[in-house]
Amino acid sequence: MLHDRLTYTDPYTAEIQPMLATDWEVSEDGKAVIFSLRDDVTYHDGEKFDAASLVANFDYGKAMGPAHPEAAGYELIESAEVIDEFSVQYNLTAAAGGAIPSLMSGGLGIPVSPASFDREDHKTYDGGTGPYMIKEVVPGQSHTMVPFPDYYDPDDQNIGELEVYLETNEDTTLNAIATGQVDAAALAATVAQRAEASGLQVVSGLSNTAWIVGFNIELTEMTDPRVRQALNMAIDRQQISDGPLGGECVPTVQPWNENHPGHNPDYPGDYYTYDPAGARALLAEAGFPNGIEFEIDTYTIPDYVPVAEVIQAQLAEAGFTTTIRQLDTAQLSPGFRTEETLDTWFTRSPYGAPPVNTITNTWLPGSDSNPGEWTDEELIGLYSELIAETDQEAQNQILQDISARIAEAPSHTLLLCHETSFLVGTDDVIGLEPAVAGYMDFRRMGKSAS
Repeated sequence: MLHDRLTYTDPYTAEIQPMLATDWEVSEDGKAVIFSLRDDVTYHDGEKFDAASLVANFDYGKAMGPAHPEAAGYELIESAEVIDEFSVQYNLTAAAGGAIPSLMSGGLGIPVSPASFDREDHKTYDGGTGPYMIKEVVPGQSHTMVPFPDYYDPDDQNIGELEVYLETNEDTTLNAIATGQVDAAALAATVAQRAEASGLQVVSGLSNTAWIVGFNIELTEMTDPRVRQALNMAIDRQQISDGPLGGECVPTVQPWNENHPGHNPDYPGDYYTYDPAGARALLAEAGFPNGIEFEIDTYTIPDYVPVAEVIQAQLAEAGFTTTIRQLDTAQLSPGFRTEETLDTWFTRSPYGAPPVNTITNTWLPGSDSNPGEWTDEELIGLYSELIAETDQEAQNQILQDISARIAEAPSHTLLLCHETSFLVGTDDVIGLEPAVAGYMDFRRMGKSAS
């Protein structure tokens, strides 16, 4: 809500649409993209949004190198230059013009007022371009936002004051909704069922957040594709869904759910038949007649333990000996991604980001979520086709081919199921609906005047 992007990924269709950019054009060789910009946008600090400020943002981010969270996107762009006051050209390192509009709907496409560069205190942050501006920040607890008076599209400002709270105890959240202290929240299935029984508004829909186990293939003897195939055959995804996840998780072997244009219908959730005996035979064929041992590293959050225990029991039937290790959240990401000391990372991964981001951050060599350097030349070739393709329908077909390859290879990421998202709110909340292809957008929400 604080930041608009150059482009906008519709959370319900995954279609790329204009936002701060009104239009864009890719050069014939695919190595440059020119964005035409809105001329009526003001940063929250009163500074004008224009091509010069956008180039300043690019130069600042590019200079950060690997430290920038969008470093993978910056690697595709060599430079940015002002064409005129409201036109900017990105010069690319390869024929990747098809990827840039999609990437610009995420973090790569967020400009901030150059006056806010290097600020350390963001409690009264005023560098954004979005429909809401900061009123108050309580670090780690809440953000309070109010409509930005000079926003270019008042129709997107349907909430008088927007307060976003971070609360990890879902029972506390449910009680806050029931007593009118909170209007709406995303809650787990079991809590949502109690909310529905108490008469609150509850809506649900299939999300792009998947339960996964990411593997460091070097530390877990997973370099042989037969071992990874055995791993997939050892998992009964339907049992995981029906058991600890209460039937609210759709089995999958690919990153995007059935409502996403990147979903490949030829690869259903039971693509790998549950076959522990066959998995044992494959392990022996790969040189592991006595099985393989590794740790399942996950959170101290209670919801993860019952799921991990079912996975552990299923893997044991197929010859995999595992130990569940619970770690603090702050240890998991760096331990798996940067320090590369963890065998696995059992987590819930949101695949609602631009698909190019998802692929570069997970399935390419050098990706943060690929510490063991799983490499698949066919997928790399498909990725090169994807970033060069400018037609969205053709891009969707390539994404389906990538989904197929992730399932067939199989990759270093054990995909289990896509969870159902539940949103709970009071009766006067309008627009409370799950985004089947992305994320909840407050532009669609508000409260009834009555």
